[in-house]
Amino acid sequence: MKQIQNPIWLMSSAYDKLNQSELLETAARLGAQGIDLCVFRKDGSREDHTATHLDYDGFTPDDAKKTLEAFNSKGLRLSLGAFENMIGGEESERLKNQNHLLKLIRIAYLLGGDENNAMVGTFVGYNHELGNQIDGFQKEPR
Repeated sequence: MKQIQNPIWLMSSAYDKLNQSELLETAARLGAQGIDLCVFRKDGSREDHTATHLDYDGFTPDDAKKTLEAFNSKGLRLSLGAFENMIGGEESERLKNQNHLLKLIRIAYLLGGDENNAMVGTFVGYNHELGNQIDGFQKEPR
């Protein structure tokens, strides 16, 4: 099979009403080569784009095996994504977001990491306090 130079990836938050199995079927039918599997915090503060297509609490090596088998059966690559704010907002929420990202990194490890091309993507975030100041982003963080 010819390797596609610019693979098409589907971001799962666009299909937030589908379960993971339906999502894989849809991505394969659409001709995508991979899925950016959104794994937002279930208790997060975001109200938009909050799909959670992987049960991240208590994720086990057996869960990793089943997940890889499901993706491989459809010829799809996998990236995990958490796009909450990592640097701004309330400190308690920011820490929860950062800890959630660490969970996803551990899950990527269970999925085989580089060996299986399992990746993790995130959004660094936005610091509204600095963003509202003149030259705010040129200032040193506290």
